[in-house]
Amino acid sequence: MRKIIISAIAMGTLASSAYATCASYGCTGKVTRLQVTSTGNVQVGIDGVATQMNCTPVANAYSEIDLSSAGGNAVYSALLTAQTTQKSILVRIVEGSSNCEIGYVTPQ
Repeated sequence: MRKIIISAIAMGTLASSAYATCASYGCTGKVTRLQVTSTGNVQVGIDGVATQMNCTPVANAYSEIDLSSAGGNAVYSALLTAQTTQKSILVRIVEGSSNCEIGYVTPQ
C-alpha cells in the first residue's frame, strides 16, 4: 500500500511539472490569468514560476503584452484560446525586459 501511495505522489509531481516549466526565455504551461488593464496591456499568468525568466515580472508573477503593439491582438487571441481550451502554451518573453514583455506564444 505504501508503494502505491508513493508512486501516486511521484506521478502527480511528474505530471504537474511536465505542464509547468520556466526557463530564462519564458514559460510553458496553462494560462492561469489574463487581466486587461486600463492602459491597454494584458497581464498573463502561466502556471510556472515566472521569477525564473530573465526579466522582471509584473507583481513578481506575470508577463505582459501591449495590445497596441504589432501582433498584440493575435497573441492575446492565442492566449485566450489556450485558456479556454485548457491547453498548454509557450510564452516566449523578451529577455531583459522590465515587464517580461511577451515576444510570441506557441501552442503546445
